[in-house]
Amino acid sequence: MSYAADVNLLIQERLERLIDYIENERLENFNPAVKKEWISIQFQIKLRLLNIKDKGDEISGLRLTKEESEKFRPDEIQKLENYRNFNLGFYWLEKDPEKSYKIFNELVESSSDLLVISALNRFAAAIKLADSEQDKEKQILKYECAIKEWEDVSSNNIIPEYLILSSISNYLYSLSKLNKDSDFETKLNTLTEIEKLSYQILPVVISHMHERIQFEAANKLINKAEKIHAQNKKIPAWLSEIKEIIKSDSLYIPSPIGIDKIVEKSIEDYKSLYTEIIRKPANQIVEIMKSKNLDDFLLHCLITSLIDLRNGGIYFLENIQDSKIKENENKLNYFIKMFLRQRFLDFNWNVEAETPQGKSSNPSTNAMGELDIVIRDSYGDELAVVECLWLRNDPIGHAQKIHDYSSINLFYIIVYCENSNQFNWEKYEKKVSTVGDGFVKFEDVPDNNNTTIMVKKALHNIRGSEVFVYHILFLADFAVKKL
Repeated sequence: MSYAADVNLLIQERLERLIDYIENERLENFNPAVKKEWISIQFQIKLRLLNIKDKGDEISGLRLTKEESEKFRPDEIQKLENYRNFNLGFYWLEKDPEKSYKIFNELVESSSDLLVISALNRFAAAIKLADSEQDKEKQILKYECAIKEWEDVSSNNIIPEYLILSSISNYLYSLSKLNKDSDFETKLNTLTEIEKLSYQILPVVISHMHERIQFEAANKLINKAEKIHAQNKKIPAWLSEIKEIIKSDSLYIPSPIGIDKIVEKSIEDYKSLYTEIIRKPANQIVEIMKSKNLDDFLLHCLITSLIDLRNGGIYFLENIQDSKIKENENKLNYFIKMFLRQRFLDFNWNVEAETPQGKSSNPSTNAMGELDIVIRDSYGDELAVVECLWLRNDPIGHAQKIHDYSSINLFYIIVYCENSNQFNWEKYEKKVSTVGDGFVKFEDVPDNNNTTIMVKKALHNIRGSEVFVYHILFLADFAVKKL
């Protein structure tokens, strides 16, 4: 089974569980305004599910019932119809690029709320049409037109982060077909080393090299990617597929990238529902992911991010100079933030770093304080705060600081240990045993400890409030000489 098929099966399973949840819960538990929101969400999920199941006729025929339609204004109905047309366009992208192009072009020209992602998919469809053109001169014109159409949109609109690499992939693909090798290299060199090895970019680069008989360079790049991914103890299926094709002496031909996932950005639309469904979306996601609770789910995500960081840590730190981060930003924090963003992308949760908030722990200044990492749900509300520090720094100040800076009661402190001598609970407990106004009481957190990570949950009595904090000791000896 291919990488794409594996991913689609996983998404299909999650979407089907979501639909079951909505159908069982939405009408019984919420007021009319919230029912309407769930109807809209269910409609969008069904469309994506039909796309994954490759059922174009059902996509085209999906409509709200008469009773459901009466709950929506005409402009809201149009928005849902745009979403249906978007899914129909994506359905036709591989089967009939011309039909797909027309649908996405209409969505772009109507300046719909799906403008940018529709423009990216129009770009992919236009490339496919150029690929199939037999007349060489016409083919060149079609590639150039595809690039210009995308540039017209991208220069006048903000491109969401999750679309950037896909758009660059299509851009590189077109430049390669146009034999604009210098432009190809210039565009490629705007990316970090890690981005160049991503599933969006690497296939296009390998194809570009193969078409230019650069077999040795292509094999070296694949081996480099394989080595990096092997540090996580698993080679991605998409990379294995490329390698197998090349082993057979076949020319690897990537496909232009279209995106079927839409991340909802109109947070204001949800504000009227906030009082009734506050925290509920996050808890639903936790249920879907089969975790006990939000605390446990976030702890698992943090630990797996730390494992990823340790497995690939030396490579990441050596290549950090290519990343677009501020010089004074902690490099380990940067990668933890990046891994968390990837894990939360499907949920539209945001992971922010160094966010000014609350008051500074320094009483001599009125400056805004800074939290290392803040996790927010799709409404922009805080789910948790993560503080990161080297043990040689002030753990007491950090434990005090998170309560001063935030109004929620879910905190995590990641403590970087420079060596095995520091990686010791008894020594750490002595340092933080008098945080705030009361003694810190530690509890074991089972099934989360290994040779490089230790976790305990502490009840802090800070200024009369009992606050739970997860303390995570992380052996970061690999990073000491790199920072």
